[in-house]
Amino acid sequence: LMRRYLEPETCDPREVARIRRVLDRRARLAESASIELPMSSLVQALRLDEVERQIVVLLAAIELDWELARTCRFAVEHVSNGRPTVGFLAEVLGRSFAERCRVIEALGVGTTLRDQLLVDVADEGHALDSVQVRQVGINRRVVRYLMGRSGIDEKLSGCARLLSIDADIGALEIDGELWQRANATFEVAIGTSQWVRIVGPAGGGKKTLTRRVLAGQGQQLLVLDLVPFVDQPERVSSILRLARLEALLSNATLYLDFARLASVDAIPTATRYAVDRVLAGYQGVVVVGSRIPIALGREAIELTLPQLELDARERLWERAIARRQRVFAGGDSGIDVERLARQFPLSAGGVIQAAESAFQSAAIERRCVAQRDFENGARVNLTSALDSLATRIDTRLGWDDAVLPSEVTEKLAQVRIFARNRRRMQREWGFDRRAAGRGLSVLLYGPPGTGKTMIAGLLANELGLELFRVDLSQTVSKWIGETEKNLGRIFDAAQQSGAILLFDEADSLFAKRTDVKSSNDRYANLEVNYLLQRMEQYDGISVLTTNRAGGLDEAFQRRLRYRIHVPLPQKAVREELWRRLLPANAPLESDVDWLTLAERFELSGGQIQNAVERAAVFALDRDDRIRFDDLYRAGVEECQESGKAVRVN
Repeated sequence: LMRRYLEPETCDPREVARIRRVLDRRARLAESASIELPMSSLVQALRLDEVERQIVVLLAAIELDWELARTCRFAVEHVSNGRPTVGFLAEVLGRSFAERCRVIEALGVGTTLRDQLLVDVADEGHALDSVQVRQVGINRRVVRYLMGRSGIDEKLSGCARLLSIDADIGALEIDGELWQRANATFEVAIGTSQWVRIVGPAGGGKKTLTRRVLAGQGQQLLVLDLVPFVDQPERVSSILRLARLEALLSNATLYLDFARLASVDAIPTATRYAVDRVLAGYQGVVVVGSRIPIALGREAIELTLPQLELDARERLWERAIARRQRVFAGGDSGIDVERLARQFPLSAGGVIQAAESAFQSAAIERRCVAQRDFENGARVNLTSALDSLATRIDTRLGWDDAVLPSEVTEKLAQVRIFARNRRRMQREWGFDRRAAGRGLSVLLYGPPGTGKTMIAGLLANELGLELFRVDLSQTVSKWIGETEKNLGRIFDAAQQSGAILLFDEADSLFAKRTDVKSSNDRYANLEVNYLLQRMEQYDGISVLTTNRAGGLDEAFQRRLRYRIHVPLPQKAVREELWRRLLPANAPLESDVDWLTLAERFELSGGQIQNAVERAAVFALDRDDRIRFDDLYRAGVEECQESGKAVRVN
């Protein structure tokens, strides 16, 4: 063809036809021998016509053949610095005016060659420039594909990765029913080119499951992480256009990974439109993986991966520890995997990473791996969206530091026993068939400063769980429906992380429902109704504290498993509080009369803590030791500020 263009008098059309017949015959022989030709696959997949195919072949030949490239530069040097132009391709490939026009048309805006990024046509320069002088180049990724070379487009580096189909489904702990449902879902999606939406916890095996299902199709998985660019619609469009072609060239299924996305609202409308526009005509299957249901593009078949049950987490811990102990010999074989599985509701990937972190920590310190290593590794890998929705509370206190009435201590002991043995009661003894919910809810009510928040921290410490306090100022909204949406995100995040939720001043949120006299009453009751439903469904531990137990809705109180009254401390307890709340390192006179302090000042634990700190300030002002007079004076001032009378006898 090039010879016919450059030296038409020396080019025999019959020779060109003969060469074409030879090439066509070789192509048919290759197909009959089940040899896949990249060019044939590309033509078939994109439904290229003969003109489009010839354009791709000629541009690829110029890229690969040095002599041909030199001839091309010589032929078009005077108009485009040696690069092929639209007019050059039209003259080479078109015998007649109509054929040349067809070549020019195939390189126009919105055509298959340009829309699928097979070729690139330079932007117009001057408005009066002819379209025929515009330079044309072929996508380098297409050239590598035609040469039989693999590797994704370098323009996708950093946001895409290609995963093979060798996935271990055994590591997922998926039951047979879910596995059958997954196969049926993808079978329908592949047959109809529908999208699949997989919803499950981070690290729950969404990509692994997809790879295993697609193994029968011989396809790889092209994973795109669009979360960093979710607020850049143009960037998302560019990535998706490149990925669309890459999926075709790599025989891969597109997987849009939104697992790091905490909220559906984080995806702007413009980005949703960009995804829908670019992938509207895409004929392959698109899988959307996320922790929360996300609606993108066309309608999708949804597949939900539930959070791992306790038994499944135990088996994963056992396998992960056993596999690593073959490498790190000498590890502690008495690891309590049941405690790890109960305390940390990790996904399959989280368990593997936590075990790896534990063994690495022990190897760095050159010692045997211990229970604390696995607990530390689990805490690090327990990804929680609660950090952005609630406030983490850490406490270094233990039960020995708490001075509580005996009746409170006894009820808290029952709470701890229930928390540790929920699995045995509900599954082995069958209580889950009768109980409305499997969660543990505790109400702590009493006057301010009696240690209700401290008790919640002590429970979290003993159970090895994180404690998050719900900030009602950021949760409750004046806008209709926003409060329910905020609470839904909090409960969903808590369910995945296994943390304990603390609702301080719960009466402001769990207030009694009222008769509907206005629209405000109606929507307030709707919020309470929603909370009732979520508390019923919540499988974790929640602690509610309030100073006014009578202000709570009766339906809430019925759903609470434990209601513990934390009263003001009596004289004996107050005496112990005065002693314990003063740090051991604080300089103190030896003649302090603790009993007199307890008798004269009817203060709560929090108020006594304030008084002790106030007395320390008095001593520091004198640069002296803390005296009984300092403590007594501090007690008087604390009573005066809180409106309490000081007993004189």
